[in-house]
Amino acid sequence: MTSPILEASNASHPAAALPRIQPFRAVAPAERERHLRSYLEHLRSRDGEIDWQGWRLPQRDAADAALRDATIAWRGRLDRDAFYQLVHGVGAPETDLRTLWAAFLAMANEGERFGVLSEVKKLRRQGAAADPIQVYHVLQEESHTALLLEALRAVGLPGVRFCRPRALYRGLIWPMAWFPDSLRYVLVLVGEALGCVVLRKLLEQCHLFADASGTDAYLRSLLTTILYDERLHVVHCRARVGPIGAAAAAALASVAARIVEFTWPQIRRLGLDRAAIARGLREGIEVPPGLPWALDDRT
Repeated sequence: MTSPILEASNASHPAAALPRIQPFRAVAPAERERHLRSYLEHLRSRDGEIDWQGWRLPQRDAADAALRDATIAWRGRLDRDAFYQLVHGVGAPETDLRTLWAAFLAMANEGERFGVLSEVKKLRRQGAAADPIQVYHVLQEESHTALLLEALRAVGLPGVRFCRPRALYRGLIWPMAWFPDSLRYVLVLVGEALGCVVLRKLLEQCHLFADASGTDAYLRSLLTTILYDERLHVVHCRARVGPIGAAAAAALASVAARIVEFTWPQIRRLGLDRAAIARGLREGIEVPPGLPWALDDRT
């Protein structure tokens, strides 16, 4: 599994020069076919072949295991009471930015886990007849939930347990698994594009956990691994929707950003209000280096 580029959190860095794509640009049929074909080849090369019997990606599992470093643990202070109030939706306490960062990471993971469980039910019924790219995606998302839990452990929050996401958020996630592909990929495209913007901002703030043990660098390595996948999920989802679907996704993105801000108003303090999310989407999604097939034909 090729290691993704590490991105600095608070300084000028070559990652700023990565080419970008517009997430809601309508992609021509020939370009869509090229993206899908090349993407599947990339998945097989990077994550290895699917173990259909064990429902896993052994090559990716090995890379994730090598990435984890149990010796790294931040020793600073977190407001654990505020963290759990925020995560479980039983309060909205004022708290420090580190605690807020960790709480938002946990809440994002809670939603991701709910979506993964819904998707797994459908794909396991289909078995080896399932779309292989969808299977790669759901197994990648399972990997992401584990890496996000590892990030929480690294900042001093081991053993975090989750409840079901809030009803409004469940209402957004459920159709992504169960709607027909012509509709679900529109919603998934919106979710993946917003996820890239949010992850990028969280990456920029890993410096909050800077210490002698290198916790901030470790968090960046975990989140960058996830962001690498999420950016390519955007490339894939664009190739699954036609011009009407792309236009619908662009319209829904602003609604989704409002819902995110309404559900978690504290994210404004992290610089993630709906205006910032919209600006991030307009700026485009970075394409990981060395993947010319993922670029727009006119990039």
